[in-house]
Amino acid sequence: MEKSEKAAEYLRENISLNGSGAEIVMGDVTDEKLVEDMPEADLIVCNPPYLTTEDMDALQREVTFEPAEALFGGEIVRKWKKKLKSGGVMLFEIGIGQEDEVMRLMIQHGFKNVRCRKDLCGVYRCVSGIYEK
Repeated sequence: MEKSEKAAEYLRENISLNGSGAEIVMGDVTDEKLVEDMPEADLIVCNPPYLTTEDMDALQREVTFEPAEALFGGEIVRKWKKKLKSGGVMLFEIGIGQEDEVMRLMIQHGFKNVRCRKDLCGVYRCVSGIYEK
């Protein structure tokens, strides 16, 4: 799901370059109506905006060109967990130092086997969990 038409242009190009059968759904992931209209899934992968207000104050100049709405996240776990099939996985890309908070949030929302993975630089970058209905 993509909210920005400008970002969707890049997404379309990537889909074409990689021969993917992916379909773009335009909309805001926090829109309850759009969430309700989506089918259940085995896997939900999310690269949400994950900068905090404190992060925004300390951003490098280059990053400040991003629209503010692309830099702040929403209540994704609560809204999207109901779209996972039983035993489905939700996976997030996270910001540096956010692993404990994201893991805690997923556990509070009933996810099991919540784990954190490091990227190639040794930084915790992904959190995943399994949701049983």
